[in-house]
Amino acid sequence: MAEQVAQPQGQVQEPESGAGFSQRMLDGIERVGNKVPHPVLMFLYLIVIVVLLSQVLEWLDVSATETIAVPVPVEVSESYYEDTTQTQLAVDPTVEELEDPDFELVESVIPINGMLDVEGIRFIFTSFVTNFQNFGVVGVTFIAMLGAGARGGRVDGRPDP
Repeated sequence: MAEQVAQPQGQVQEPESGAGFSQRMLDGIERVGNKVPHPVLMFLYLIVIVVLLSQVLEWLDVSATETIAVPVPVEVSESYYEDTTQTQLAVDPTVEELEDPDFELVESVIPINGMLDVEGIRFIFTSFVTNFQNFGVVGVTFIAMLGAGARGGRVDGRPDP
């Protein structure tokens, strides 16, 4: 009877010489996957990188320029019905038909704001909830991570090392 040698946790058993291509490929993917950090740490690393990068880009006075097509405002006059005090907006009666609105191009400069000064830290903590509410993918990811964390252990059923 052949002896089975116990492998330490987190170690992948070397493929046998007779293993097929697909088994060797899966073993390689598992080796790479075992080196990937925990998803919570990956999110924390990304948050730190974004905060540091925003501050460095603010110090370098980096900004983005955007050209926006804004409709030209149509003149309206205020009028009141005899039995109401609410303002009613009416288009100038000399205009026979409303045409497609004309647009003008407006160029705006958007500066980068650093997140390591007082205003940036205040922004992080005051907009934290609304940021995640308005970005649905992050909510789904957090729910999945919460489920994995509540389950405990690893996906393959073995206990964590």
